[in-house]
Amino acid sequence: CALTDGTHFQSNGDILVAGRSLTVANKTDYVTLRFTNDGVLKGSRFFDHMSKFDIAQGVAVDPQGNVVVTGGSANGSRK
Repeated sequence: CALTDGTHFQSNGDILVAGRSLTVANKTDYVTLRFTNDGVLKGSRFFDHMSKFDIAQGVAVDPQGNVVVTGGSANGSRK
């Protein structure tokens, strides 16, 4: 299961999607997906910061072509 929180359309037609993926341990991890302009998945990356909730909130590409994902992590407790 995945939820989308950010999308970026590249000049070559690729589409980058960042969001969260629900794990079997009922946590969320960052997920970043790259699709071709006709919807074929070209690649995926996941990020787990050893917390309960990792949520990607935006995606962009810098001038050097690097994919940059922003978001947050929390362990579920408030102190």
